Amino acid sequence: MKSKHSDEEKFQIIMESFADNVTQAEICRRHGIYPVQLSKWRDQFIQGGKSALAQRRNSDRRDEEIEDMKKIIGGQSLVIDAFKKRLREQDDGS
Repeated sequence: MKSKHSDEEKFQIIMESFADNVTQAEICRRHGIYPVQLSKWRDQFIQGGKSALAQRRNSDRRDEEIEDMKKIIGGQSLVIDAFKKRLREQDDGS
């Protein structure tokens, strides 16, 4: 049996295992791997996909938080400018 497969080879084998027209036993024989190994690779592949989707959701949430913070900062900037203007007016009037 072949002891090492590249990431690309593993990907191709995993994708092949999702096809309906071939059994997992046949795939394992063809590529010289044990069924347990194929199952582990598939589980890792699926878990990686779930993680990638979760990261995207977190990224979307971060983007929303950033936009909220920009609005808050913008509002605070307006308040600060108003206070500065009022202080200048008081200084000019004194």
